[in-house]
Amino acid sequence: MEPSWDWQKIGFRRRPRPRNSRPGERLFRAWGGSSTMKGSRQSDGVCFSSIRPESRLDAEERFAVFEWGNMCVNVTEFIVPASTVLWVGEVHPGDPRPVLGMSFGPQVFIENPAAQSLVPISTRPLPSDLGCNWVHVGKAPRIHS
Repeated sequence: MEPSWDWQKIGFRRRPRPRNSRPGERLFRAWGGSSTMKGSRQSDGVCFSSIRPESRLDAEERFAVFEWGNMCVNVTEFIVPASTVLWVGEVHPGDPRPVLGMSFGPQVFIENPAAQSLVPISTRPLPSDLGCNWVHVGKAPRIHS
């Protein structure tokens, strides 16, 4: 199965692999700023993770999302309907990533409209542990293979 969308522009380090979700499977989404809880209905899909971030810095280090306009101020836990197609792979850390280091956390991409059918279970604010670090939030970074 080949994705109908450009996996590099979505922010994967390598081509993700598809698999079907298991009954009761849960995913997490860090969001805030220009990023919403369920993402945009107009996009190809929405990015989630199998790991719940513990803070804003933890979310950025794992998912490299500040550059995409995601401020990571909240995290929502979702239940995924069984047999939903999940595209799973490593996050591309963006270019450049010298300030916060290199990280390749797990990313799960769910195509729309399936992503919109996920059931939110809980939302909580992510603690801010950024200190005085400057945070760039803006246009998507250039990604190099």
